[in-house]
Amino acid sequence: MRRRDLLRLAGTAGLATLAGCSLLGDREDDVTPTPHSTATPPGPERRFDRTVDLVEAGADPTGEELIDPVLDGVVESDPRVLLPEGEYRLRRFELTDAENVALVGDDARLVPASRGAEKLCVFSRVSDLWVSGLTVDQSGPDRCGWMDVRVTGGTNVISDVRLEGRNDVTAGTFGLTLLCE
Repeated sequence: MRRRDLLRLAGTAGLATLAGCSLLGDREDDVTPTPHSTATPPGPERRFDRTVDLVEAGADPTGEELIDPVLDGVVESDPRVLLPEGEYRLRRFELTDAENVALVGDDARLVPASRGAEKLCVFSRVSDLWVSGLTVDQSGPDRCGWMDVRVTGGTNVISDVRLEGRNDVTAGTFGLTLLCE
């Protein structure tokens, strides 16, 4: 076997494992996309009984005030959290041992509140997670955002997460960590 073939095989296996971590779950109704699959998981609007508009819940869309306390308060009850157009100043959002949660932006920009490299969103031991439509704006001086996602199974979707700005932090860079626990 040539080195190129071995790398292609390893990459395909890695993508299949990350796509939904279905190897860890035993639900027959899981949609498990593979590199050659045309299956698409249901959109977040169909997976959730209720949607919480973060601005209506009290978050500041101007980037002046931290949204951490508001975001922490609404995610406790499995909603689809919508971030309407705006700038949202975030220090750190952590979600652990949860399932069926969505964080969906509509031209929403997450602005790191702290200087240096910082984990903005940390999802640990979650399943059926949906994160999409967000821009991490690290255009301010000495700002760098990071997402850490550790899923335990289910159908997990991370899409349309963009980075804007040039990183001038020497401690690290923008990143997205994806792991199946």
